[in-house]
Amino acid sequence: MKFSRLALAVAAIGLVATSLSACSSSTKSSNDTGLSSHVLTLSMPSAPPSLAVGSLDQGPSSYVWGSVYDSLLTRDLSGAVKPSAAEKYTVSPDGLTLTFAVRPSMKFSSGKPVDATAIAASLTFSSKAAASSAAFANVSSIKATGASTVTIKLRRPDTALPYQLAQAAGVIADPTTLGSEKAALDPLGSGPYVLDETATTNGSKYTLNLRSGYWNAQAYKFKKVVVNVISDATAQLNALKAGQLDITSLANPAQGQSLKAEGFAVKETAPSAWAGLVIADRAGEVQPALADVRVRQAINLAIDRNSIVEKLLGGVGKPVEQIYDPGTGAYDPALNKTYGFDVQKAKSLMKAAGYANGFTVSLPSSVLSQTVEPTLTQELGEIGIKTDWKPVPFDQVVSVLGSKTYPIYWFINGYNVPQIVTNDTLTPNGYLNPFQATDPHLTALLTTASGATTVDAADAAYRDVNKWSVQNAWFAPVFSLVQLVAVSKQVTFTPRATAGLLTVEQFQPAS
Repeated sequence: MKFSRLALAVAAIGLVATSLSACSSSTKSSNDTGLSSHVLTLSMPSAPPSLAVGSLDQGPSSYVWGSVYDSLLTRDLSGAVKPSAAEKYTVSPDGLTLTFAVRPSMKFSSGKPVDATAIAASLTFSSKAAASSAAFANVSSIKATGASTVTIKLRRPDTALPYQLAQAAGVIADPTTLGSEKAALDPLGSGPYVLDETATTNGSKYTLNLRSGYWNAQAYKFKKVVVNVISDATAQLNALKAGQLDITSLANPAQGQSLKAEGFAVKETAPSAWAGLVIADRAGEVQPALADVRVRQAINLAIDRNSIVEKLLGGVGKPVEQIYDPGTGAYDPALNKTYGFDVQKAKSLMKAAGYANGFTVSLPSSVLSQTVEPTLTQELGEIGIKTDWKPVPFDQVVSVLGSKTYPIYWFINGYNVPQIVTNDTLTPNGYLNPFQATDPHLTALLTTASGATTVDAADAAYRDVNKWSVQNAWFAPVFSLVQLVAVSKQVTFTPRATAGLLTVEQFQPAS
């Protein structure tokens, strides 16, 4: 379905405030093996839809499935793709063949070997499952070409595939569980932890016990991890203060200052999303003025990004003028100086475009936009653009934003690798391109980028795409979203350098 990814994105936005919250017991001693007897108890704002391969989400439930499963590859805390179930891999010069060498002596928690046949079976299943098939769009075949070798053939180069195989699309399960109903609640993987059925209540509490003999055991120091479903942020904060939490996300910087004074560590996570205006009607079908690039540029010039970050976000966040993840090679810091805040220049562009007296534009008003609506109304009003905010219930946001009803709308879009960001935002079928806008120059840039056979070549090509997007003002990004988290004295937490999965590996005992 064309807008299924939009539905997932909107749903994820509702979890921003609570996606990194957690609670824990007060035990903190360690045994002779170096393992902590402290029970690390994390939380999710809602229960995972499933723990089965092909049905995994990329949100906080990765605390659970990321502990039970190995993936073919993984991303370290710096964001680099590293070996996992595959101890190494190679890409052919033409970018069409990926060959993976399976790590020897690995076993599933069932005791069965993790061999090439098992890995190929898992990847093949994921390639056909609704939740993960998009990652395999360019894959023509997945085969075990030896007892310890898996070969993936592509129809066209896809430099994003290794990143996908380091996430939900690349998880490996005992082949006997693939497609079974039992796997949704009782997964069998080869990861560092196993799910304790006797201490797990589906939808409420998930208990994980550390496996012995795991190949990367040194990365995991907690013998037991409990992941609870907890949605109330106030309760989490109170529990942190009472010594029953290890980590929780904070609603505002003032909370951080208070908690620092009480001895808690307060950290910022890597940027996880950009927030801003999607100037969707680039051909002027609904609002003719938006067909003029000067009008779209004027909108960018009229927004005081620094002020919004300081006043609305309390300084937690970064002003941005581009839609790509700052941790990826497509990001260009220089592009954040393209517009700045210049009302007079914006007015000049509006006049040159024939809109000196401005125009009126309708925008959807929902929980996504309500905080920024007064500011945007004032700032766009300064250059003659009158905003008419139309209330939209949250459960209708997906259908509304996926239609051609509104020429501009406010959105918060999660960061991802450049290939996925580009597909979602700039291609005719992208969910943030509901009017299916195209441009010959952009099409040529996209063709070059999609044909890149190396990561370096792809990064350079996507930087060109990024530059075109900023200069042609298809969006008016305002800030990148980061989260402020408070950490107890019992553990240390290492934020990822780039947006990525939430994993137990980010936590270590403080002692």
